[in-house]
Amino acid sequence: MDGNTLNINILRRIGWLTSLEFLSLRNCNMEGTFPDQGPLHLPTHSHQNLWSLDISKNFFRGNIPIQVGAYLPMLLTLNISKNDFDGCIPSSIGDMKELSTLDLSYNKLSGGIPEHLANSCIYLRYLVLSNNSLEGQIFSAATFNLLSLSRLQLDGNHFVGKIPECLSNSSYLEGLYLSDNHLSGRIPSWLGNMSKLVDLIMPNNHLEGPIPPEFCQLKSLEVLNLAQNNISGNLPSCFNPPQIQQVHVSRNKLRGQLKDAFFNSSSLVTLDLGYNRFNGRIPNWIGQLSNLSYLILTHNNLEGEVPHLLCHLKHLRLIDLSHNNLSGQIPPCLDMTALHGDYHVAFNTTSSTAGAPGASPMRKEETIEFTTKNISYSYQGRVLTYMSGVDLSCNKLTVLKGQNWVEGEKNSDCCQWEKVECNNTAGRVIKLDLSSARDQELGKWYLNASLFSSFEELEWLDFSYIRVIDFVENEANGRVRQVIKAVLEGKPSIPSSIGDMRSPESLDLSNNQLSGEIPEHLVEGCISLAFLVLSNNSLQGQIFSKNFSLPNLLRLQLDGNHYIGNIPNSLLNSSLLVGLYLSDNHPSGRIPSWLGNMSDLSDIIMPNNNFEGPIPVEFCQLEYLEVLDLSENIISGDFPSCLNSPYIQQVHLSRNKLQGQLKEAFYNSSYDLSYNHLDGLMVALRNGLAGFLN
Repeated sequence: MDGNTLNINILRRIGWLTSLEFLSLRNCNMEGTFPDQGPLHLPTHSHQNLWSLDISKNFFRGNIPIQVGAYLPMLLTLNISKNDFDGCIPSSIGDMKELSTLDLSYNKLSGGIPEHLANSCIYLRYLVLSNNSLEGQIFSAATFNLLSLSRLQLDGNHFVGKIPECLSNSSYLEGLYLSDNHLSGRIPSWLGNMSKLVDLIMPNNHLEGPIPPEFCQLKSLEVLNLAQNNISGNLPSCFNPPQIQQVHVSRNKLRGQLKDAFFNSSSLVTLDLGYNRFNGRIPNWIGQLSNLSYLILTHNNLEGEVPHLLCHLKHLRLIDLSHNNLSGQIPPCLDMTALHGDYHVAFNTTSSTAGAPGASPMRKEETIEFTTKNISYSYQGRVLTYMSGVDLSCNKLTVLKGQNWVEGEKNSDCCQWEKVECNNTAGRVIKLDLSSARDQELGKWYLNASLFSSFEELEWLDFSYIRVIDFVENEANGRVRQVIKAVLEGKPSIPSSIGDMRSPESLDLSNNQLSGEIPEHLVEGCISLAFLVLSNNSLQGQIFSKNFSLPNLLRLQLDGNHYIGNIPNSLLNSSLLVGLYLSDNHPSGRIPSWLGNMSDLSDIIMPNNNFEGPIPVEFCQLEYLEVLDLSENIISGDFPSCLNSPYIQQVHLSRNKLQGQLKEAFYNSSYDLSYNHLDGLMVALRNGLAGFLN
């Protein structure tokens, strides 16, 4: 019955089906509290045959019935994740002697893990308690008896203390997920004896000391994430897991040279060692990692040259070697060949859930931080597969000069010119970088827009930070008149001929002096565009016309301009949109409810505008929302109490006209609600919210 819209009263009727063996009511929009008689309203031991119950992704609230184990004693699988249950985990779950899978993640549960559960559920394989408010020590050695445990997910809670040694008895453990807690102490060496371990994910804790050399025994390891801890010492030189795909140890205190660790890990896709204290040269063995897609070595003390062997890595998409002491010439062959071809990067993010016996709990999507124009962004999931870039800033590197763009050079190969890249087959230009290229001594700079109409295979074009004075549409007699007009008015516009380039996937014209509107020919012609960045110009008028159609658009940045009017309905055509940035403009009207149907939206950033009316209740459907910023508008009404995305990190709604009580919205978020007309301060404090009210 998954995916239907049902009333909670149906549970009473289903409850009389005493021979029921399997019940799944996932994502049925049910809400309400469970009675003390248990989820199916029936006396003790009336459901001896039921072995699987899944009521995840609903709106159930209140406590889990204290005697739930007595009502459902024969369960093998219990999944009540992604609801609003609070209170403690009932100790009676320990009465479910046959339980194999327990998923209570994404609720508001508090307290600790019941000792009766840890002692009696001896067949438990999957224990998933992520993203609650659980606290205390993880397990007590005296009562721990989960010897069949395969995956333990406790991330996103408030656990303290050391990783308990009693876990070493769970010899079948494949996945250990402890991120975003307050764990301390050293990483235990006995983890190296867990021969079946595949995922070891423990970032954002207070773990310290070295990476144990016993980790060299982990031959099945695929993901290691120890980022954002206090880990020190060297990387064990013997650490070469043959199956490893992701390594994240950034923002620690690791030091020494990158010797032989990972040298034989040919499956490695992501190597993130940034923000540490590594020194010495970048080792040549990196050039042998044939599947490497993301190489992040920023903010270390590395020296020497950038290895030419990096040019052999055909899957490499992101390289960040910034803020080191690298010297010598930048290899001219470093052309990011993956940008030219397939965008399906070979990294694995398992999306199955613990909804049935034997199913694997969700492996969180890989997150990679990359800095562009001094601003750090975190990318994950499908968006990450579209990202490409190289950052070699803040080093001592020099450029091997290619041929310059000299007018009249008839027989030169433009693919050898600086800041030009061509594909390897037809030799057509696919990347053109004009960013920061304006020489102040040359005076005013005018670009002939008609020159770009022949770049039919161009995928990447960057005009940012050139302070262009005007785009000239052609070289005909009207050129002088247009240039003079531009100089007098100081208002250059975006040339419509950019729309003749059918295949660009990224267009960045930010931080210039452009004015006027976005040409219709651009938004009708560049159908492959995934990233459109027009921030910090003087663009004006309506945002888009009704003919707008960019079906592949992932990120739209129009902040810092003078746009007016409503958010256009034509934006609905961009159903893949992940980020919408409209801050510091003059749009007005209500926030459209259809934004709630953009299922992939993670960032809605629209402060300092003239939006009014309520926050649409449809925003509750934005399951992957991470940042919501609607501050400094005229937004009124109450909060949608259901607006509590499990991924949300920041909520900024200050300086509006919001009113009423907070209720349950934004339960796990960091937020600013100042300068509104809110009441219910005690409700907010009781729920542990970390924002500001005024």
